[in-house]
Amino acid sequence: LIAIGARDFQQAVGILDTLVADKPDFSSAWNYLGYALRKGGDLERSERAYRKALEIEPDHRGAHEYLGELYLETGRRAQAEALERSLARICQYGCPELDELRSALKARP
Repeated sequence: LIAIGARDFQQAVGILDTLVADKPDFSSAWNYLGYALRKGGDLERSERAYRKALEIEPDHRGAHEYLGELYLETGRRAQAEALERSLARICQYGCPELDELRSALKARP
């Protein structure tokens, strides 16, 4: 995750590819892989990684947020709004992921 913090998304993808190969049921690794891929510009593979994270852990807050942001980046606002509603259900008392997705939705009317 140091590579992500350093914005070295290519290195992060390499590390995370190895991690998900070793631990294919690690939802957070899939989520971080999706993030690194999205930030590196591979939106199709990023979406697949987020979906895998949600397949493993349907209530994964980070994957909901990041997939929602990807949907906004690719012009799929209705799908992003659906994820915001899902996060609102998951985070009944609020959570940073819900706040972030709501901010992204407001920034892209």
